[in-house]
Amino acid sequence: MGIDFRTRIFQTVAAPGFITRQILRNYFCNTAKIKVITSKYFPSASGEVFVHVPFADRSQTQKVIFGPALVGTLLCAAISCTPMVALISLGELNMPLTYWIFAWVGISIGMHAIPDETDIDSLLQLKETNPADAKWASTLSQTLNFINQMRRAWIDLLYAVLVALAVPTLLVNFG
Repeated sequence: MGIDFRTRIFQTVAAPGFITRQILRNYFCNTAKIKVITSKYFPSASGEVFVHVPFADRSQTQKVIFGPALVGTLLCAAISCTPMVALISLGELNMPLTYWIFAWVGISIGMHAIPDETDIDSLLQLKETNPADAKWASTLSQTLNFINQMRRAWIDLLYAVLVALAVPTLLVNFG
């Protein structure tokens, strides 16, 4: 069973964000001293794109889940800033192509900044292996699961656009 055409188109459009998330996950796993077993930079039909050994404690979990989310959000804001300032201050859609490319890459990264199912699975593993962190991991996994269910309603795109617009709006209105 392969991936359908619409999914493949979406994956291609969202590739900059997906690849950035995988790079950040690898980096934060390395800094938390967690062995990465599988890391694919483009999703496959098997669905297995990132596998690591289970987390030992809460600090490792926080590094690997929230590190990529924070850095991805900051990258979204930084990369999208110039085109969004031009869009907001000039009110023109007639921007150079490079501005549109920066906006696309920044928003793509922002869409993938939200922790996904792999992170939820990691939390559930932590809950099973470390009873002291069970309540915390359970609450966080339920919250992230709700957010991931909202991806069907494009909540990740809304998040990325809001992040991309936040800094430029502040610069234009208060700068």
